[in-house]
Amino acid sequence: MNRYQCAANYAPYVLSYFKYRHNEVVTIADGLTIFSLQIVGKSAAVTMVVYFSNPFFNKVGQRWRALLGGLIVSFSIFLGYFSLVWFNNYISFLILQSVVLGAGTGIAYTAPLVILQKWMPANSGQFSFYISDSI
Repeated sequence: MNRYQCAANYAPYVLSYFKYRHNEVVTIADGLTIFSLQIVGKSAAVTMVVYFSNPFFNKVGQRWRALLGGLIVSFSIFLGYFSLVWFNNYISFLILQSVVLGAGTGIAYTAPLVILQKWMPANSGQFSFYISDSI
């Protein structure tokens, strides 16, 4: 499932949790913040991975990049839960869950694109659309 659709599905539940359990003033428009910070985390991670660690992942293989990104995404769900339990505020949830989830997705996002350009150099633009649409 597309992670953007997932953010749109769980945002109302997170907002209602903070509104009724912790009496925070949150509106439905604050749900866009979850989505926006995921985009920021993904953009930052793609930029950092491409510029700083691309030679490393080209040497060890793209599967390790995808694995690292998947582990970070899984860890972000864990952090999101504990930010609700320990810190009990909306800002900590946004940072620990949304930004970290976006960073993990950004790291994993570049692995299939690199492999696609090696396997299908003539049709890489067409299939890059399918990869981008599925992530």
